[in-house]
Amino acid sequence: SQPRVFPGCHHLNYLSKLSSILHFQYYYGPPPPTHAFLSSMPLHHRHLLLFLLLPFFFFIAAISAQNLSDYCPETRCGSLIVKYPFYLESTAPSSSQSICGYEGFGINCSTGNPILTLPSDVYLLKNINYDSKKLSLVDTEIGLNPCPAPAHNVSLDPNSTLKWDPVNTHYFFLINCTVNQFPSSNAYPSPTSSEYTLPIINCLSNQYYRSYVLPPDQAPLSAQWLPVCNRSVKVPLISGVGSIPDNGGFPMTVKSGFMLDWSQAALCSGCEATQGCCGRKTTTGQFVCFCNDGLHDKNCKD
Repeated sequence: SQPRVFPGCHHLNYLSKLSSILHFQYYYGPPPPTHAFLSSMPLHHRHLLLFLLLPFFFFIAAISAQNLSDYCPETRCGSLIVKYPFYLESTAPSSSQSICGYEGFGINCSTGNPILTLPSDVYLLKNINYDSKKLSLVDTEIGLNPCPAPAHNVSLDPNSTLKWDPVNTHYFFLINCTVNQFPSSNAYPSPTSSEYTLPIINCLSNQYYRSYVLPPDQAPLSAQWLPVCNRSVKVPLISGVGSIPDNGGFPMTVKSGFMLDWSQAALCSGCEATQGCCGRKTTTGQFVCFCNDGLHDKNCKD
């Protein structure tokens, strides 16, 4: 069967594989036939010899390719395909000293749903686009709640390969604000005053408490009103699914989640450019490059 190809880690071509095999045979196998011997062999015998040896060459090549795919397997979690640079935490080789995949890209599938951990919390992976190197996530606490209220800020590790995608808009949520205690000034009028109107999230409001959503350019208002609100959180949401979330579009907008990308993986570019897969040592966290001939420190040519 054909050796399995897994994205991000390119196979060496068959010519290089065969040359490696012949190199192995030269040192470890029987002495290769001399040119004179081959020249004396009838042409149809040479063709027959080539026909008999080719399956063996391809079999060895498949084994060589399979060695790398053992470290970087493609699998599933629910309906989501999980492959390099992601990996399932439960399938990472426990006996190995290295893990194939980007740091922080381990997916927990213990519940049957793909969960990715960020510094702020754990998030449900809705989709991974391996071609555009983008992924969409949503807070696991939102779930099937008909009127989900974001519970905390969403943050990323500044040193992580995962970055905010430009498609996101960062909204400020003011949750459960006491109506009759809003501060008011000329600079920051109360959201309940006639000078300033802000769409109320009706499903999170009543006669005593109200919840609001502020766009990024009105961030100072969040700090002004925070003392009378139960909480204020900054949450990224995918733009294009609606304007400022009001009562009608709020649940759909929040459940759309947010998008990250990993297109700027500078540390890994050298390894992948030489047909390798990036990983790290489990004991020290040191970067390693998985190649068809084993582990390298930086790339498959060092």
